[in-house]
Amino acid sequence: MSYKDGRIIVSEYTSEQVKESLKKQEHVIEWINKNCTKVGNMLTNNFGMENQYNNISFLNNPLEICKKKSLTMLVDSVFIREYALKNFDVKCFTTLDLINTLLTENKIDKEKHCDLFGKLMIMGYVLLPISKDVFIHYLKENNYKINTEIQLLLNYLKIHFFNENYLINLVAEILSWIWTEEIPLSDRRIITDELCAALCFNRSNTVIIPRLISLSKTKFHFLVAHQWNKMKDCIEEWLEVRILN
Repeated sequence: MSYKDGRIIVSEYTSEQVKESLKKQEHVIEWINKNCTKVGNMLTNNFGMENQYNNISFLNNPLEICKKKSLTMLVDSVFIREYALKNFDVKCFTTLDLINTLLTENKIDKEKHCDLFGKLMIMGYVLLPISKDVFIHYLKENNYKINTEIQLLLNYLKIHFFNENYLINLVAEILSWIWTEEIPLSDRRIITDELCAALCFNRSNTVIIPRLISLSKTKFHFLVAHQWNKMKDCIEEWLEVRILN
């Protein structure tokens, strides 16, 4: 996974490619050690050899600095946050905390917040309080086309430990927006199919889809009820194909 021109790029590499990349990195480090003068603070290790944490000075050292200067640390790992608090009495905050604070303090607008939030999802962060706004933002940004970024966002709906009712309501809200916006019909149908496929991943589509159709009706204003009927037909066609297959 890499970041270029404001976009996240996902690539797959073979084990041989990974080994070759690591080999090159080792050569770079070896060259630095032989030819460069290193500056900055050396890592210290105040844990004794008998301590189980004596071999992670790369983590202990910045935590000791935070403790000494009464600083908080940006950490996304639950384990490290617990470790920091237990062993150094250092409190931490997450990337999500940071972007939410930036929004609250008007340092970024809602669109930028959705963009950053979506990037966390794309990079593999889990258990985020997702909303339709993030999906809508990325669909608009990508001209309603299903690309790699959108597919990674949709994969988020496949996570098994999300509550089904929560996901059904989320997808219903996204669908109500899709079918009432000025979006080409072909794109509407493709997005709807992809949403249904993600929602029903490792779940019973004959159970999920009727619930989705029923709930989604409440998301449409009575003046656009005809759009709900069109969406319903599209979803039922998708389900019929899946049942036949």
